[in-house]
Amino acid sequence: MAYVAIETKFLGATYHRGERIKAFIPDWYGFTETAPYDYALSPFENHRNVAQTLADYFFNYQVKHDEPITLVAGGVKGGYVWVRVSSNGVHNS
Repeated sequence: MAYVAIETKFLGATYHRGERIKAFIPDWYGFTETAPYDYALSPFENHRNVAQTLADYFFNYQVKHDEPITLVAGGVKGGYVWVRVSSNGVHNS
């Protein structure tokens, strides 16, 4: 089984908005989540929280998988890529 990947990236401040993190699913128009940057958290935690929010929405409400969602991260330029891992720890191809 292969899951979609979620990408997160840092968005700098503009004249109208503060710094924030955006999570999106490449090639799936409309599946995005953006949250203000929380300075009480580390950069990794900021990215993880936004990715988890999007993953919970996408997998539990769009794909109908009612089970805990565990994500693992890989670093890319400007952010992270998050992939869901199987709840039983077994990877099925």
